[in-house]
Amino acid sequence: MFGPGDGIAILGMVLALLLTLSIGGFILLLPITRRLGGALDQWIRIKRSEGASEDEIARFRADMEGFRLLLDSVDDRLERVEEQQQFVETLIEQKGSAALPSSGA
Repeated sequence: MFGPGDGIAILGMVLALLLTLSIGGFILLLPITRRLGGALDQWIRIKRSEGASEDEIARFRADMEGFRLLLDSVDDRLERVEEQQQFVETLIEQKGSAALPSSGA
């Protein structure tokens, strides 16, 4: 069923998939972690200084609103990717279930 070289080919495919997922996850999560880190930094500074100014609090709230908008944007992107993936899977299932024409002339 499987030849001696198939294990290496499968390993190569798995490693390529893992590398792609790692890079994609990094690209997707980098802006979120930066924004969250900045917001947490401001929150810690506000908590340390008992009398935080209204300007600092307003800036923190604006950062949190920006973070919420960023997460909404990522959620929208993921929903679009899910829809596209379902569409492609449906097409593949339809092509697989349809009889392929013979290659004879």
